Amino acid sequence: MSQLEPYAPLILEAVQEIHRRHAIAGWYDVRYLIKWLQSKRKPELKALYDAYRDAPDPKQAVQSAIEAYLPALNQKKMGTIAVEPKGSVIMWKVSSKTAPPPEAPPPTTEAPPPERPRRVRGQPWVALIDKGDLAGLRRWLDAGGDPNAPGRAKGEEPLDYAASSGDVPLVRLLLERGARGRMPLLEAVLNVRGEVARLLLEHGAPTRDDLSEARAVVRDLVDDDELYRLIEKELRRRRK
Repeated sequence: MSQLEPYAPLILEAVQEIHRRHAIAGWYDVRYLIKWLQSKRKPELKALYDAYRDAPDPKQAVQSAIEAYLPALNQKKMGTIAVEPKGSVIMWKVSSKTAPPPEAPPPTTEAPPPERPRRVRGQPWVALIDKGDLAGLRRWLDAGGDPNAPGRAKGEEPLDYAASSGDVPLVRLLLERGARGRMPLLEAVLNVRGEVARLLLEHGAPTRDDLSEARAVVRDLVDDDELYRLIEKELRRRRK
């Protein structure tokens, strides 16, 4: 029997709640489910971690197990995005076509190893941001580097990647050089980079889509009322 099987109804409950709350945002990742469980079903989540206590990293093992189980709950992958210098996150769709079932089927397989981000050659800014090399990034830009170069993942540019890393000087330099990014504010709030999020707002960098999606994440998952008010204020300003 899968270690996850006794907790399948618990995972289904979290998925149903996320679908209810994120119908407008259109996506979620497993960290949302775990954060909801931590808030609403803490004893059950602790028991789930205990079931994987023999794993080298029980929390990562639980996350991977949930990822592997989500397709059984009619969940469809939206894609994989890079976060932090050395990580990636699977995004799951939220729509009427991916509505979870009324009952949880038993898990049939254990989780695969966690995915790692794909590296693409010819992108020197990736390594520079990974290392926090401000001087190196400045030299690359001075030599003609494009601050809006395409990234190693779909929808990622240097500003998005720097925002997810939380490196304020790198983000400030890219903004000064005209970087726009795709969803830098969303990347900042997903990775709890409040200082970067405020810097992006000060520069007026986020698009309306970026503001709207980031607002949904801050509202539901980030304990930062001031940041929520700042995003709301910027959205109201742009509606005028």
